[in-house]
Amino acid sequence: MIKAVIPVAGRGTRLLPATKSVPKEMLPLVDRPALFYTVQEAVEAGATEIIFITSRHKPSIEHFFNPDPELESLLEKKGQEKALHEIRKVTSLASYHFIYQEEPLGLGHAVGLAKNLVGQNPFLVLLPDELLLSAPSVSQSLVQSFQKTNQSQTAIMWVSREDTSKYGIIEGEKRGDLFYIHNVVEKPCAEEAPSQWALPGRYLFTPEIFDDLENLSPGRGGEIQLTDAMTKLAQKRGLWGLPTTARRIDTGNPLGYLKAQVEMALQRPELKEPFLKYLSDCQKRHP
Repeated sequence: MIKAVIPVAGRGTRLLPATKSVPKEMLPLVDRPALFYTVQEAVEAGATEIIFITSRHKPSIEHFFNPDPELESLLEKKGQEKALHEIRKVTSLASYHFIYQEEPLGLGHAVGLAKNLVGQNPFLVLLPDELLLSAPSVSQSLVQSFQKTNQSQTAIMWVSREDTSKYGIIEGEKRGDLFYIHNVVEKPCAEEAPSQWALPGRYLFTPEIFDDLENLSPGRGGEIQLTDAMTKLAQKRGLWGLPTTARRIDTGNPLGYLKAQVEMALQRPELKEPFLKYLSDCQKRHP
């Protein structure tokens, strides 16, 4: 049994004004919230419990993943079996827990809040802004890799030197198919980056990381940085980097959100052909 932690407390300022009233994670990709795809990835990797680190500004997240008997009764009376099946599928994917992050103190702080619910088992962390498209999923690959090393894992992807300032960047050495990590640097400039291997937002940690998080002082931006705890974990207990070639889309900005819409639509057999025709027609109208 494995649990997954999904931090969703951020305000989504890159997608304002839409996210003033609607959480960025609840903006739809076709007819499902973006967050649904992250949860689905975690479940397919073996997670049976999902721990959301959320905010009191986002009650719609809880409402979406919890049962709605009144709506289910209405759909049943109207004979809308397909819609009924879809909403019941969402609530039955896993057990859901919600923890409030009262102040925006950083990703490391958010993950640390899950300590009591995680317990003594390894757990996944998935950042929902990052849509990673691959088969098997990146989370599934992390679970498989963990079974070989029994030590914490992080997905890593190759980025251009100019883009290192957008990510956590690892310093490590290649050992077989993995990288043994010595250090993780948060958003270094190109000149100071120890490598071009970046963190795309998928992790599998042993619970020892909570000890490192609890003893951290604020780092970059005055926040508790997950990357700082990862460095401590790497130096004391071991941390491996699993290279991935998954296609990454940042759904937290307008262009990335539009790309994600297209990708999710093209994965739907009933939408693919008419949507491709529409896109072709659009290109003709807007050369």
